[in-house]
Amino acid sequence: MQAMEFEEMTKIWDQQTKKTMFVINEKALNNRIKAKLRGSERMNNINDFGLIAISICTAAMVLIIKTISTWNLVTAVILLLISFYIIANRLRREKRSRQFDLSLLGGVNHAIENINFEIRRSKTFILWFLLPLSVPSFMNLAQKEASIWIWLLVIGGFFLAYFVTRLGLQRSLIPKKRNLEILKEKLLEAPQDI
Repeated sequence: MQAMEFEEMTKIWDQQTKKTMFVINEKALNNRIKAKLRGSERMNNINDFGLIAISICTAAMVLIIKTISTWNLVTAVILLLISFYIIANRLRREKRSRQFDLSLLGGVNHAIENINFEIRRSKTFILWFLLPLSVPSFMNLAQKEASIWIWLLVIGGFFLAYFVTRLGLQRSLIPKKRNLEILKEKLLEAPQDI
């Protein structure tokens, strides 16, 4: 019950059974579910637009600030492809989101789907972002015969991005999903008109 954050529950006394019972305040529960859904959608939007902005701005900086080389062009193209990949996933996710009904259970399922999307994105971050970007970055450094400090800085940046993503997955996304799944279980246990 604590995972549902049940300020929505009200204690009542059942005269027939002489026992304390709990009744769910549907309006408060509905507001809670809508807030969780809005929160998951906001998280998706921030991550989508943030990653797109980072990719496009970095591609522009690589082309504008540095001298144009083959590996700079490859890096810029990869960053633009990453942006298109994020946009395609966003459009696909928005299309799927229209399939959820407007019931309490539909709202919880929609929020769980949004969290699942972020979990998949975090788990595959190394495949669709770090690896494609690391190859031209390291080739560019090798071509310029960069100092060991530059190499360490770039490698450290890639490791930092990986560990921050994993930390967000473990500390934020998985607990949010767990709470939503508990809420879903509770709704399914008491299927009034959910």
